[in-house]
Amino acid sequence: MTNNGVQSKKLDEVLKRSPQFTNNTPIDAFFRELEEALVSKVKSSEGNNVYLQTSCDSNHSFVLKCLDYFKRLHVLVLNKEKISDDKNLLPISLHDMASFDMLVNLIVIHGIYANLPLGIGVPLPERQLANFKEERNEFKVPSNHVRNIETLKLAAETFYDVFKKTEKPGDTIRDILLKGTGYLDAITALVSLAVDLPDEKLQYTEKLEALEATQDTYQLVSVYTLLVRTTTSTKYRELPLLKLSLLSVNRPDGVSSVIDFVVNVREEEQINVENFKLVNQILLAKPKTLTNVQYFLAIFPQIYDGLAEVNRPILVSSLNNLVSGFYYKNKRIVEDFLFRRVNKILFNPNAEGFSEKQLNDCINVLISLSKNPSTEVIAALVSSNDAKSFYLHLWIYALFLRKNQKLKPGSGSSDTAPYYHVIFSLIKSYMKVNSNTEFLEYIVNNLVNFDHDNWEYKINLETQLPYIVPKSPDNILERLTLKDDNTAVLQQLSLDVDFAIEALIEFLTLWNDNIVTKEVFLSTLRRWVKNQSKSNTLDAYQGDLSQNLLTLVDLKLLEQMNEKLKMNLLEKPHDVLQVIYDLLDFAYNHPDQASQLEPDSDDEEEEEQDLDKSNHLNTSFSILIELLLAILSSTDGKTLAKDTALLKHISKKLRVYPANPSCSIASGKIEAFVLNNVDKPHSSSLEIDELVLDSALANLNDNLAPIKAHALHELRQLIKKNSPVISVKHVLDLHIHQLKDPEPFVYLNVIKSLSEICLLSPDQSIPYLLTTYRDTKPAYKLDLVLRIGEVFVNYITAEGEMFQGTYAVQIVQTCLSTIPQRDAIDNRIRMSAMSLLGLVFQANALAIAEYVTDTLDCIFGILQLEKTATTMRRSAIYLIYDIMQTSAVEFIPEQYNREKLISLLEYVRIEEQDYLVCENIDKVLNILSQ
Repeated sequence: MTNNGVQSKKLDEVLKRSPQFTNNTPIDAFFRELEEALVSKVKSSEGNNVYLQTSCDSNHSFVLKCLDYFKRLHVLVLNKEKISDDKNLLPISLHDMASFDMLVNLIVIHGIYANLPLGIGVPLPERQLANFKEERNEFKVPSNHVRNIETLKLAAETFYDVFKKTEKPGDTIRDILLKGTGYLDAITALVSLAVDLPDEKLQYTEKLEALEATQDTYQLVSVYTLLVRTTTSTKYRELPLLKLSLLSVNRPDGVSSVIDFVVNVREEEQINVENFKLVNQILLAKPKTLTNVQYFLAIFPQIYDGLAEVNRPILVSSLNNLVSGFYYKNKRIVEDFLFRRVNKILFNPNAEGFSEKQLNDCINVLISLSKNPSTEVIAALVSSNDAKSFYLHLWIYALFLRKNQKLKPGSGSSDTAPYYHVIFSLIKSYMKVNSNTEFLEYIVNNLVNFDHDNWEYKINLETQLPYIVPKSPDNILERLTLKDDNTAVLQQLSLDVDFAIEALIEFLTLWNDNIVTKEVFLSTLRRWVKNQSKSNTLDAYQGDLSQNLLTLVDLKLLEQMNEKLKMNLLEKPHDVLQVIYDLLDFAYNHPDQASQLEPDSDDEEEEEQDLDKSNHLNTSFSILIELLLAILSSTDGKTLAKDTALLKHISKKLRVYPANPSCSIASGKIEAFVLNNVDKPHSSSLEIDELVLDSALANLNDNLAPIKAHALHELRQLIKKNSPVISVKHVLDLHIHQLKDPEPFVYLNVIKSLSEICLLSPDQSIPYLLTTYRDTKPAYKLDLVLRIGEVFVNYITAEGEMFQGTYAVQIVQTCLSTIPQRDAIDNRIRMSAMSLLGLVFQANALAIAEYVTDTLDCIFGILQLEKTATTMRRSAIYLIYDIMQTSAVEFIPEQYNREKLISLLEYVRIEEQDYLVCENIDKVLNILSQ
């Protein structure tokens, strides 16, 4: 006997053993009476009528006796709990608990199930899956019993009286029934009574609602789902079906509970992608009793609250799929009921006040929505008010946090990364996914915009959490008064400029993308150089403070970027060289404002300046020449060779500026380089692909999940166009590495991406993935193999009837070699293989007809040899059911002819102890008998 068997036997002996000592408490006396008058008699009935054995003349009188004992016990337990000092001590002993379970089961079976109408209720065998064939005489209802609705009412209302008393928190009986036998049965009885007694329907539906109030939403979803699934009568199914559909609306956690139940978060670590689709099917359809607006008003606040729970990644992923479903159904739904709530806080058009929680939830929702699988949804969110304002408002919020939040909220220390980095990352995610990097220029143009006109952020000094308040008239007046003091304004502006530029440099450093850094630098350089001609006099400077402030910001930003990010600017310098070429003449011919603002001392000095003009280098021109010299010094010849023609044009311009040492040095370096390098033709298309590849590889190493997903998209595009810059194998290697990521958003996107690659390049991807799928080395984790199985599910589903040929054979052979390895491979992988086989038969049974025999061999090998592997046996029966539902049935060999199959299945059913296996065997036998 196994250790488990020994332990089970010992536990059973303990439960059956009489107590070693006796107490004379009322509860002890009650259980002695219960044991003598009821429990011992029903156990010893041995085939006799259990009612007669207990001196009862009918089911009704027997149930009355059981209910009387139950009510007495409930009162005794409540009385003991009132006077007990130890709230953790159960009032019922372990030995007496067995008698209590017997009493409750007798009421459930004889009081409720024996009096339910046909077509409603969970079959009793299904409630004891592992030992449903074990018949106990005490639970047998005499064959001559006739259903009695009055008995059903008594049993239901007795349970109801226990459940409804929520004002008594210390009620052990109630707590036990809520978590075990009793609650489902009370619900079932009340549903039956509400349908069968139309005149009393209101009374029983109200009792149903009262019972619902005692249970958490997840359990209610479970109860009503089970009741709907097992109820065969249409008239009895309607009420629980309605109740189930309204849970997502009537309960504040209805949506999240439905998702938890359907996705099976509490039971399974591995997520089945198909369950996300099932969630959408359930929640995209409104209950019939509600209008569209009523449904959306009820469900979207829950979606918003769920998206705010960033620490529940599976919930967020499922909700994002749901949001996408609503968007593709009608984008106005998402815009009006979700985006509008986000914008109300982010843009605050009415200058309202918002608490720490409201602001934090809004940012969390934005973080979650950045992981939406649909780029259309993300783009719609950004542009729902105004894309420029969207990024600017986030930037202002980040600047506020950087300036005012001294500690990360809740951390109690300054060692962790500051929270404004989260906002920086959020801006980066949205810009990257939407290809909105051009809006960085708008942020640069508003770099010192720290504030909003009529509302502002504040920090709770105790919690370090920000919140929003309307500006008071005094604050606005103070700001207007300050504007009259030019000195104070200029001092504050100078500080703000330095602070904002530091923040932008930090932001670009965190972004860590040379292309983005160059875009910001070059756009700023173009604007700054061309702004020099707009303010050539002191009067212009004094008269246009805002324009010259922007010029000052640009100048300081260029200096800081040139100092701190120069290496980012010099990598792949074609863009920088092009800007240098475009701006050289303009920069040379338009002196800086700074030089123009210096007053001439006398005419003689002015003449000296005219004579020395050839040696004069203004700041903008200096920066251009400095960049050019840096590129020529630090860039390898192979990279520079691509821009030989452009360098020649720059050298030609430099020769126009005589007697200038820097220009001469740069021109000389270019000419020396040109002499040693011959122009080599290159493909502009290839360069673009290389840039895309560089971007994808950098994005894959990013910590942000949306950026990683965007990288997968970039890699797929290269595969799609057969670009030579990267091989399919390398792309697959990168995907497999990301497939190990624990973040659901990441690995679900990898599964989707790999599925598309299988369709684009099956000749390389299918064999590669199959090698990993069947590899039993410890290096390959269980989750990785199961996720590859999901890839094959998507691929087979997408191919449909076109699934055939070499790849179909390879997948089927891999599955057939995996299934028999019961000692070497985790059963979950074997079940995955059986699931794939079933899907293959459904997609195109004709393509794999030759493998029907091998598949049946695997099925019956499991059914006949693996007696204790219940889940494997269930999977085996599901697989044979799939075969019988397709054209593969035509290719079943003679050794498994109809009579043989029936004989084998009937034998398995006789020996089988699992209810679900037997249930599905019956379905297959029903097909065979037709």
